[in-house]
Amino acid sequence: MLPSRIAARHGARSRSAPVTITEYASMTCPHCSAFNEAVVSEDQVGIYRHRQDSYVFREFPLDIKAAAGSMLARCIAKGRFGEIFRCYRLLFKQQNDWVMKNTAETLARIGKQAGLSQQAGRGIA
Repeated sequence: MLPSRIAARHGARSRSAPVTITEYASMTCPHCSAFNEAVVSEDQVGIYRHRQDSYVFREFPLDIKAAAGSMLARCIAKGRFGEIFRCYRLLFKQQNDWVMKNTAETLARIGKQAGLSQQAGRGIA
């Protein structure tokens, strides 16, 4: 586990928000994937930008594959708020492909589809 000061945080956040929802997730966890599919949608994350509540997503990689998936999402998003959540959702949706099969090749393919060079995608995985 990464120390909290180093762990990546992404989200719609207001310091004065009365409620902060913090999600810890591992990109290889099937339960995290199911939760994101059923509960956390892009529309819901977007709602937090306009409401008084805050939503924070923290990466909690349980293994090296999860860390590689999180790094890929960060590289694709390049710090853009909405893009990071689209990357997470894509990785969660394709979790069976890149976790159970050839991780390096599949993550490189996902990165290439998102516009990363083949070399950058392989460097992550």
